[in-house]
Amino acid sequence: MIFCWGMDFAVIFAENLLKRTPSHGLPLPGGARGSSMTSNFIDYVKICGRSGAGGGGSAHFRREKHVPKGGPDGGDGGRGGHVLVRGNAQLWTLLHLKYQKHVIAKPGKGGDAGRRTGAQGEDAVIEVPLGTVAKDAETGKILFEITQDGQQAVLVPGGRGGLGNEHFKSATN
Repeated sequence: MIFCWGMDFAVIFAENLLKRTPSHGLPLPGGARGSSMTSNFIDYVKICGRSGAGGGGSAHFRREKHVPKGGPDGGDGGRGGHVLVRGNAQLWTLLHLKYQKHVIAKPGKGGDAGRRTGAQGEDAVIEVPLGTVAKDAETGKILFEITQDGQQAVLVPGGRGGLGNEHFKSATN
């Protein structure tokens, strides 16, 4: 997998370096990239991934009838969803990612009154076969390799949630 930062997204090139042969031991037809024969074995994929934005902090003030100086009590925003890469021993190829060009994680929810923190955004998970390597698209530097079943790596981290006005109060509110 090759990974490149953009403004708010990442371009991912997935490359499966394990050359697998079928049980009969003969090479697959058209197994090499760029071959004239077609094959269902996909070992190189380009995907654009975008992490979720963090939720906004709340600007709420506590006001109740018998509380003379309630003050600020706005909660923090939730973290945006990550774009994760997870190894799966049941996969042999990147064929399931061939037509999936965009992976977008969910944004975090905003904070609420009463110092309540917003919900975290749902992570987007890309399942890849073992032996998949993530590289930076611009420099070609290897970021990580997925070698074990269930191994996860964060490809694009989610946005940080904003601070609620609870953090900005003073001694006199």
